[in-house]
Amino acid sequence: SRAVTVSPLSLVKVQDLSFGDVAAGTTGGTVVIDPDTGIRTVTGGVVALGGTVAAARFVGAGSARTNIAIIREPKGSILLTRAGGTETMMLDAFTLSGGGGASRKLDTDGTITFQVGGTLHVAANQMDGAYSGTFEVNIDYH
Repeated sequence: SRAVTVSPLSLVKVQDLSFGDVAAGTTGGTVVIDPDTGIRTVTGGVVALGGTVAAARFVGAGSARTNIAIIREPKGSILLTRAGGTETMMLDAFTLSGGGGASRKLDTDGTITFQVGGTLHVAANQMDGAYSGTFEVNIDYH
């Protein structure tokens, strides 16, 4: 028989996913954050303005060189809601930096850093305001 022990996993968010300031046009469009570069691109009637633009960044730790799975909940899309209102925008198409899916390996020092990007869907004439929502990221040994 054989037994293997591993260190508990930990995960800390160090940067929020931020789409910056955008203006809605008379036609809908999207705002996409690339998880590798943090660069924003817009489509359709959306116009990029200023503001903070960034992929979400996470740092995890556990046993060195151990295989892990990065799991985002809820699966699919989430809704961002306007502060002080009921208007929403959908956020989906979440992507992880480095490509290759959710299976990763912790570094030789037992850490991992990764970023999460996604696609924000802006409706035609979307109401002005600050929109926010929450998604969860976990790492599990596998």
